[in-house]
Amino acid sequence: MGLSAPKKERKMAEIQEDFYASDAFLNREWTGTNYELRHVVTKLSIDSFHHKICTLKLFHNPTSECVCELCGRECGKYYIQWCKERTKYITAYSKET
Repeated sequence: MGLSAPKKERKMAEIQEDFYASDAFLNREWTGTNYELRHVVTKLSIDSFHHKICTLKLFHNPTSECVCELCGRECGKYYIQWCKERTKYITAYSKET
């Protein structure tokens, strides 16, 4: 049994808008059979790896105070995808602890 329309709308309103700009929504290839990097795409969408490039190393919700250690600019939740100073593939960040 699915969610009622008002409840579904309320749940969707709770999701940050930039979540819909993540690779999992923009590129649907990962939903295909045997897509090798499915775990990276889904982990990036959920985890965002923000804490791996933010100067504040503890896990936290991004704020306007967050600064990318790679380029020195403000970094939002999914900034790792767009930072022009990033030299590693996203897969490298998914493997780091």
